[in-house]
Amino acid sequence: MEKVRRLLWNIGLVPNKETFIFVGIALVSCLATLVCGILLAITHDLLFGSLIVLVSLPAFIISFGGSYRLMNWTLSSKEERASIEKEMTVQLLRSWNQAQSEKEDTSERE
Repeated sequence: MEKVRRLLWNIGLVPNKETFIFVGIALVSCLATLVCGILLAITHDLLFGSLIVLVSLPAFIISFGGSYRLMNWTLSSKEERASIEKEMTVQLLRSWNQAQSEKEDTSERE
């Protein structure tokens, strides 16, 4: 579990419950899309083609929502980029502090 937390932290994600839920939903959606694609290739049934669209929607929505800041950063000037980077850093540090305080609260309860 610690390896997963370090991996997420290196990517720039704060490893908390919300992050694990979103990553889990995206992974399950991608795996279900892969399985439905294999079944579509084997059976050529239209049902699996429809299922590919349905099960890939959550991963698409999560990835598109996550790339919003990247698109905003790409289309902005240097000053706007600096403010976006500062905003993202502050948000990341706040999330990290919140995760650390939750971790300390749970260790004190035990």
